[in-house]
Amino acid sequence: MKRCEFLCLRLLLIRNHLLQFSIGLRILLVQFLLFDRQLLPQISDLCDGLAKLIDTRVDMPLLLLKIVLLLANDLDILRDTDLENSRVQRSS
Repeated sequence: MKRCEFLCLRLLLIRNHLLQFSIGLRILLVQFLLFDRQLLPQISDLCDGLAKLIDTRVDMPLLLLKIVLLLANDLDILRDTDLENSRVQRSS
């Protein structure tokens, strides 16, 4: 008899969790429908852009390496200009 009671308790708990999940899902859907409609096209464009990026089959490690090298180059330029500015200020 204890097995039957334990099974009934488990089924009631599962039913309760499913009910809570369905209520939460409905609230989420209502909030999504009330979401500012001006942002939806922007989100759609973002998703399309990400899909196109994946479809291009760009070798991502090389792309990331190129970006890192460009940033390092920019940092070197900024450091050099900062050193020049500090030298000019010292000599003045």
